[in-house]
Amino acid sequence: MDEPAHGVGSRSGHERIVAAASRVVASYPSDRWRYLQGRARAVCGTSVCGAQDRRVRASAWGNVTAACVVSVAAGWNITAVGAVADPLAAHYDASLSAIGLLGSALWSTHALLQAPAGALVDRVGARPVAAGAAGLLLAGNLAALLVEGVAAVALLRLLTGAGCGATMVCASLRVRAAGARGQGAVGGAVSAGGALAVATGPALVDVVGWRAPYVGGVVLAVLALVAALTDRRAGPRPAGGRGRAVAGIGPGRRALLPLGAVLGITIVLSFSLGNWIATILDRVGAFGPVAAGVAGATVLAGSVLTRPLGGVLVTGRPRGFARGLVLGALVAAASGAALLSVASSPELLVVAMVTLGLAAGLPFAAVVDAAARRSPATPGAAVGFVGTTGTLGGLVAIAALGPAVEAGAVREVFAALTVLTLGVAVLFAHTSRASAR
Repeated sequence: MDEPAHGVGSRSGHERIVAAASRVVASYPSDRWRYLQGRARAVCGTSVCGAQDRRVRASAWGNVTAACVVSVAAGWNITAVGAVADPLAAHYDASLSAIGLLGSALWSTHALLQAPAGALVDRVGARPVAAGAAGLLLAGNLAALLVEGVAAVALLRLLTGAGCGATMVCASLRVRAAGARGQGAVGGAVSAGGALAVATGPALVDVVGWRAPYVGGVVLAVLALVAALTDRRAGPRPAGGRGRAVAGIGPGRRALLPLGAVLGITIVLSFSLGNWIATILDRVGAFGPVAAGVAGATVLAGSVLTRPLGGVLVTGRPRGFARGLVLGALVAAASGAALLSVASSPELLVVAMVTLGLAAGLPFAAVVDAAARRSPATPGAAVGFVGTTGTLGGLVAIAALGPAVEAGAVREVFAALTVLTLGVAVLFAHTSRASAR
């Protein structure tokens, strides 16, 4: 007998069914299969795999929570010394300019080590780097309680600054999967830590004296270390390859410079100014020491609200919306700084500080998220590069504010910040319009 066509007659019933199914699959339109696969995933996500989805969402929220805890610790260390500058100056028998150097020491390593820390995260992941950074915060604050003299404390602030810089990069990368919303939450947590130091530092001096910034730093560093060690899924693993600091960003690093400028001026208007705002208000005479701390905290409290809000606003929106949001925020922040340069009554000062604080927080999430997206192969290096560029502005401002406050040139400082903020707005508008073309 002749062999049946295709050899089907010599096969078992099971083999014939498999062969027929294979021919159907091969002839079925690929786009239809993709549609059916998507529907299957949707059904699985809503019914069969609902428990698994809930576990994934819970893990993501755990990542965001852990990142926010370490970010609060970093924020505290950034502003804690400046918030109680006068008691520290009395204890160390030093000038306000010398106390300002403590802030400059922290900001220098905080700025310069963000890019190397980001490259390290690209290689080994966020969790070990975050744990090491929290350890630096703990060691720096513990040692500051034991040593005497501004020079010795300044060396320890270099150590603490390294921990702050690495902590903030790790936190941003840990929540990268959450997009701009996650970046906004982390940015708000950093501001919350800074505002907490400004608001409670003067009152804490009444309890523990000059040790106030370091005692608070120790407590928060312990919490940050626990958060880093107990989070078993501390962000995405590195995608392979070596993260290289600035070089790893590739040819697009020039496009990151305007983002660094925007981040820098918002840092100056929030953290650099927040580092001294309580002392400034006390020197102006509109508030007492404790009231000045509470009133000054409004600068950072505003960004606690608007950094997360900025992330929510830009999520799912076109790029033009994000550019408009950043430009509008910079103009509003310049208006607040201008009002601070001329206001004399406590009421106007509070209005100006609230305006400044709210506006300064809005661009953060859009800037950091854009930096990570522009360098998907090495997001740590990109975020670190933008962070370094932006934080250098904060370093210069911290160094300049101490002598300016001591010389009584407070209003001149706010006038200069107004001009600088408008200049950054013009630069960002020009570069973003060119990139859009």
